[in-house]
Amino acid sequence: MLRRPVIRILLVLLGVAAPLAAVTGCASGALEARPRAEAVAAVSLAVDDPSAASISVSTALFETSDLAFVATAQHAGELADDAVAAGAPLLVDGPSLGGELERLGVTTVVTANDDEVDPGGVSVISIDAAADPASTEVPQLSWTEEPAPAVLFTEDGEVPDAALVPAATLAAVGGSVEALPGGDPRATSETVAIAREHPGANVLGFGDAFGASDDFAQRFGTALNAAELPGGGMLPLHDRILVADYGYPGEPVLGVLGEHDLDWAVHDVKERAAEYQALTDKQVVPTFEIIVTLASGSAGDDGDYSAESDPEALRPWIDRAAEEDIYVVLDLQPGLSSFPEQAQQYESLLAEPHVGLALDPEWRLKPGQHHLEQIGTVSDEEINETLEWLAEFTTEHELPQKIVVLHEFRGDMLGDRDNIATGHDTLQLVVHIDGHGTPGLKMETWNALIADLPDGMALGWKNFIDEDTPTFTPAETLAVDPQPQLVTHQ
Repeated sequence: MLRRPVIRILLVLLGVAAPLAAVTGCASGALEARPRAEAVAAVSLAVDDPSAASISVSTALFETSDLAFVATAQHAGELADDAVAAGAPLLVDGPSLGGELERLGVTTVVTANDDEVDPGGVSVISIDAAADPASTEVPQLSWTEEPAPAVLFTEDGEVPDAALVPAATLAAVGGSVEALPGGDPRATSETVAIAREHPGANVLGFGDAFGASDDFAQRFGTALNAAELPGGGMLPLHDRILVADYGYPGEPVLGVLGEHDLDWAVHDVKERAAEYQALTDKQVVPTFEIIVTLASGSAGDDGDYSAESDPEALRPWIDRAAEEDIYVVLDLQPGLSSFPEQAQQYESLLAEPHVGLALDPEWRLKPGQHHLEQIGTVSDEEINETLEWLAEFTTEHELPQKIVVLHEFRGDMLGDRDNIATGHDTLQLVVHIDGHGTPGLKMETWNALIADLPDGMALGWKNFIDEDTPTFTPAETLAVDPQPQLVTHQ
């Protein structure tokens, strides 16, 4: 425990020495603080900037405070116990210090007398950090109301040296330090449960794993409010593999899902997932990839060469999947329509937590083109427009992270992949490589398309039950390098 020694106390008012009586007045309880009465957005603290971290935690936990403790980064630990005892924020000197003192309404600052800190035009009490703690008379704050619960999360529950200052300010309002393994509260059922132990708390995260404050706040809100996914947690590919049956319900020639009824589909995909689960320590989640807009040889009433399924006609599949812990991916084959336009037609289904989206550019036509006469392509701009809409939709509805599958078997199908936005924290992109044929041809396509894969894109693999010669077994599929995280069967 850090000591709190004092040999002499010096009060300076606007740079002019003040009488000892003024010090006694401060210590008697004349100073007040108002804590944050309600939870603010969760804050991720700057690990490499002690001053910014100290200001962030002060902002999160204090509405106002007449008193603050201020030190350079080298000496801040010497004031930690004093700040905790006084119930005041501990701030590290830096470019934004003056702004935070002004926001708090600080009238009195406590510093260590061997520290070179100039907090500006406020009263300063300078204490000797080497003196006997029993002789210390540090001002005590009078609280105007009870503070809201506060929690500082680290990955293992320990407080690293760099977090001592934030931890002191947290302790000043009676907060606790707890572990949040991995930093993302959405990751597993365990981390979701930890988050849900702290509704209404002011929440802070310390460590690179917690990400930027905006992301951490979004993640924590999702963990508090969203439903968990099949397999637990709210990250569909966190330490898991999705094994899917693919097709168009009611059309046997369009994939496994069209060959039989819904009861059969549930049984088949669970049985298939069990074959993979026996071969891996990762969790395997059964999945439906359902074609919801079907490439058509005729223009149709809307002229887009795409037959759009009625969302409500698909509702039994979506609801049954939720009951059976099956993830669902809605596959779009838009013809002359666009991916954003078609995706928005399925808002009612995408509002379900266990439903993601797939974009199949093979069936994206340009004016004058027809299906099966050429391989379709989509621009990275159109992909990004779709991602932007879905990311906002997911955030607005406080949904778990959603998978977005980008089908590809030729290098020109996805526009410029380097320009595809991979930074949406509410989305997980999967480049799904759909080549078929002999094992040699499939691996040749795979190796060509995984080259220079942008960061943030997971990989998917398709097994064609009839077209591959032969079809990969589950063991052979899992041996593909790098291992795919979404495996579909058509």
